[in-house]
Amino acid sequence: LETGESRDYPISVIVSKPISETRISCVNPCAIEKKTATLTCEASGLPSPRYSWFYGSV
Repeated sequence: LETGESRDYPISVIVSKPISETRISCVNPCAIEKKTATLTCEASGLPSPRYSWFYGSV
């Protein structure tokens, strides 16, 4: 660039967002061994978040 010239540059701003909602959907009893339980995690961001669920000690 020469003195006095300008140029536009595209930029992306990446902001980390907290998880917006966590929810365990169940009725009493909430969880039974060897039965299905539903765990819901809603989050958004750039880049898109990845989810990992762990059971027991990791």
